[in-house]
Amino acid sequence: MSRIELEGVWKSFGDVEVIKGVDIVVEQGEFAVFVGPSGCGKSTLLRLVAGLESISKGEFRLGGKRMNEVSPDRRGIAMVFQSYALYPHMTVADNIGFALSLKKIPKPEIRKRVEEVAAILRMEDLLARKPVELSGGQRQRVAIGRAIVKRPQVILFDEPLSNLDAMLRVQMRAEIQRLHQEFGSTIIYVTHDQVEALTMAQKIVVLQGGAVAQIGAPMALYKKPENAFVAQFIGSPKMNLLPAQIERAGGDSCVARIGMQAISIPARAGFASGDEIRIGIRPEHIRVSKNGQSDLKSSVALIERLGSETYLHLEAEHEPVVVRIEGDMQADVGDEIGIVFDRVHCHYFNRSGSSVAA
Repeated sequence: MSRIELEGVWKSFGDVEVIKGVDIVVEQGEFAVFVGPSGCGKSTLLRLVAGLESISKGEFRLGGKRMNEVSPDRRGIAMVFQSYALYPHMTVADNIGFALSLKKIPKPEIRKRVEEVAAILRMEDLLARKPVELSGGQRQRVAIGRAIVKRPQVILFDEPLSNLDAMLRVQMRAEIQRLHQEFGSTIIYVTHDQVEALTMAQKIVVLQGGAVAQIGAPMALYKKPENAFVAQFIGSPKMNLLPAQIERAGGDSCVARIGMQAISIPARAGFASGDEIRIGIRPEHIRVSKNGQSDLKSSVALIERLGSETYLHLEAEHEPVVVRIEGDMQADVGDEIGIVFDRVHCHYFNRSGSSVAA
């Protein structure tokens, strides 16, 4: 059993609290991604699971068994680090099989398991090479092979792709997902890259300041963020957040003012005249007005043409707004355009940043 449970977990270094009462469950065989900005505690949390750091308060259970006092080598957990940390004087085969040799496993069995792993990772022809003879992507494969050759219950990945170029990152993401499908191990993957989180995870844990901001399936977090932090962190480009003030509340709709421009929005529980809110809208849910009717007037500050799509970086009421357009759009920097929000996809956050329900 490899179900992971973190209950009321705290971690302090002296007087500094790094992890603050975290509750997380990762089901057996699940691919979970811990994501958040630098300093949010995601790597520390991973080290607590691995046993490389001690838990200050709370409990970590693996398969229902308390593991707080269990040493790292007895947890049945493998870890792949950001740095490959390969032994330069050893061949690929020796690097992969090194942990097995420490356990005094017979050499024929080590050779068999190393060859099985090499076949899975498609590097049978690299076994006799030294790390210096490998590319970055090949070295990362060796590091992954060294982890999975032990047939662990749980595999932990600590930002393993950050040293690779963009094309290799895409390739290695697919490789790791394929390995998960094949082995069925429970995986916790730490990254600051929310694109990796969205494309790889079955469950995302968003961390902020050592606490959990939200947990859920990737598209659930994308479509229904519980707070402004998650709304802007999940999604690329990030969600537009526009400060507004409720000018009139009541009935089925409200009037909100963004700068000098007033727009109608659906009524929300607790909205009252004078309330300061933020209106969230993703770039793909804004369209350029073609009939003169618009929610906001704006000017073009920057244009990014990517072939299949175009991103317009606008300024509306002194606030930056990004709009995603399918294909190309004829526009120039400085052009004045009107934009319209798709109300169905708007999000509303109160002054503290919490989502406001209908």
